Formats: sequence, C-alpha cells, structure tokens
Amino acid sequence: MKLKLSPKNLKQLIIGMRLASVIFLVAGGIGLLSSALPIIWAELKFEVNQRIEAANDDTVQVTQAPEDVSFGEVLLIPPELKVTPVNTTNSIIIEKIDVNDPVVWDVDVMDKNAYNNALKEGVAHAYGSAYPSDKPGNTYLFAHSTLNPLEIEKYSATFTLLHRLSEGDKITIFKDDKRYDYVVESVEIVDKFNTTPLTRDPDYPMLTLQTCDPPGVPLNRLIVTARLVAVY
Repeated sequence: MKLKLSPKNLKQLIIGMRLASVIFLVAGGIGLLSSALPIIWAELKFEVNQRIEAANDDTVQVTQAPEDVSFGEVLLIPPELKVTPVNTTNSIIIEKIDVNDPVVWDVDVMDKNAYNNALKEGVAHAYGSAYPSDKPGNTYLFAHSTLNPLEIEKYSATFTLLHRLSEGDKITIFKDDKRYDYVVESVEIVDKFNTTPLTRDPDYPMLTLQTCDPPGVPLNRLIVTARLVAVY
C-alpha cells in the first residue's frame, strides 16, 4: 500500500523537514560555541591583562634562567608575588596566566578515576615524579585545559592558557611552607603517546607542566619545562 500525499501535505512536509534541519544546525552551533566559551573568555581576559600591564610598565623585564644555580642555603627574602597564594603548603602560582591553585600530590597517572578526582581539587602531581627540591629531579604536574561547560569544575580549566607561557616566565610552587621559584626554559607540543617528558632524569631541579593540546582535545600534549632558580 502506497502512501499518497496531496501537494499541500507534501509542501508542509518539506517545510517541516527544512525547519527541523535549521533547528538542528542552530542547536549544534550553540553547543559548539558553548564548548568554546571557556577558551574564548580566558584568551580575551589574558589579552586585556597583558595590555593593562604593558600600559602600566613601559619596560617589560623578563627573568632569565641562570646557567648555574647554587643552593648552598635557602634564601631568606623572596621577591613579592602579585597574588596571595591559596595556601603555602601545596599550591602553584603562574601569575602571567592567572593560575593560583592547590596541588594534589602523588596521583597515579594510570588510574583515570584517581586523576579525574584529583583534578577536581586542583593541579595533579604525577606519582613517582620528584617533589620540589634543590636536588636534581623532575617534578611533573598536570591539569586540564578545558572541559564541556556542563561538566566543568572549579579547577578543570586551570591550564587553558599554558600555551601562552614563554622562555623566562616565572612559576612558583609552594610545598610544606617552602617556596620554589622556577623559570620557563621551553614550551613544546608532543604526541600524546610520548612519555619522555614524564620519564626523563635531569641533572638539575626541573619542573614539567602538562595539559592537552589543542585545549580540551587530547590529541597532543603541551609540555612546559622550567628550571629551579631559588628556594625560600
């Protein structure tokens, strides 16, 4: 039995199908825009802050990592930070990209539930990597860059602007009431299966930061490497 449609009903059906297509396209566009909003907002905020700082200071001074650093004793007077740390026992501060968050230590990178739970509390430290110290070793920290806004938690987008760091930028870690200042040596993108940044064994105190690249897409890994320059 064939279904026959009158010209009028056929016209209504075509109009309905077109309307449904438009609704689906609009809904998809809104969903895509919503997913990108955390990144767009973070980038705009960064650009505004950079221009404000440039207007307030005509000469931009960049701290360079020294070739050789002696840690014969803990330094006593640290340079002032622009922000108050969330705590002085377990935290990370990257003033350039507005990061001031707790650090969760000893997180198993092979346990998805463990690191997802840790990343809801702050930045995760990879179990087995070094703690901040004046001794040689690789302190490995990682965090999300962004998530679906419907699922986003307070610290889920901590490293969204990590790609904005460059050589000479400062990173500060607080661990057990000691302050460790690092300066960035390199920013690179590696394949997501590349484990070298985690497993390398440096001959100096190193800090490695990791997030996904592009932001929110686990296609590659963005790796920031920094060198310890002072302990307070």
